[in-house]
Amino acid sequence: MKKMRNIGLLAALAITAGLSVLACNWYSAEPDPAIAPSLFAINAQGIVTGLSTQGFAAVAAGETDIVIPPVINGIEVTAIGVFAFENSQLTSVVIPAGVTTIGNNAFQNNNLLTSVVIPAGVTTIGSSAFQNNNLTEVIIPSSVQTIGTNAFQNNNLTEVTIPSSVQTISPGAFMNAFDASQESTVTFEGANTSVWGTSFNPNGDTLGIPPVQAAVVEQGTFTRTPIALGGNNEWIREP
Repeated sequence: MKKMRNIGLLAALAITAGLSVLACNWYSAEPDPAIAPSLFAINAQGIVTGLSTQGFAAVAAGETDIVIPPVINGIEVTAIGVFAFENSQLTSVVIPAGVTTIGNNAFQNNNLLTSVVIPAGVTTIGSSAFQNNNLTEVIIPSSVQTIGTNAFQNNNLTEVTIPSSVQTISPGAFMNAFDASQESTVTFEGANTSVWGTSFNPNGDTLGIPPVQAAVVEQGTFTRTPIALGGNNEWIREP
């Protein structure tokens, strides 16, 4: 009987140890791929709708650098839903290949979010998708066609390249999106991008475009020198 009790005790200890290992994997910087998908919620259309219950627990435990897998619960990820990760206290995000749309307000109000990887294949960046974050750089892939209203408003960028694929930059898309203490540059690779006067400047008259109008911006680079560095905060086309 004593021997049976000892075996039972060893089994209990083994189970406890196993749970501890799983917990370590769950909250590690690089979670076990077999576990990671359950961090996220997804609907039948392949739209990621946010963090799962386990995901919220992981973020609360300090796991704020997230990598969204291309397949979740057997469903291929095709889009990031509206408000999916709003106010989620994230610090970095990798969006998987296969995503074509980043929904409105998808990553809004993550004021510690400094890094995001947007994959080739994304065609639409929704309104306020990355508003009120702390992004220091962003690479817009050459598949993007539309950048929504206030999409990158209130960030900390220093340079942005707008690929020739972009057809429309909506009002406020890059309003107050650049570091006020450093010189900033915006490069347009194409000659058919429609930009609103308020796309980059809260006071309008951006890139020579009046506040309530939109105009096509020709290929080239614009530089802005902030007032703190002796500039006038206006975007000036480089020769």
